[in-house]
Amino acid sequence: MKKVFLFALMFLVFSKTNAQEGFLKGNSLLSSSIGISSLNNKDDDTKTNNSSFSFGVGNFITSKIVVGIGLGYSSERITTSTTVTTD
Repeated sequence: MKKVFLFALMFLVFSKTNAQEGFLKGNSLLSSSIGISSLNNKDDDTKTNNSSFSFGVGNFITSKIVVGIGLGYSSERITTSTTVTTD
């Protein structure tokens, strides 16, 4: 279900983009990204969850060169379930 939702969201975002003629000196640029992943390894009973977020701002100094700054955050959680047997 998550994959279907993410695919539909990506389709809506990318279907609304339009081709642009180009950028001019002094134009601004905003960018951001969000990432989420989950992995279940049944062989060794581990589960890994990753999430990330980044944001950037820039300014075109020529029509092809942009200078800017970006900030990001990333997190990873690994959980392991172990079975203990006693005699």
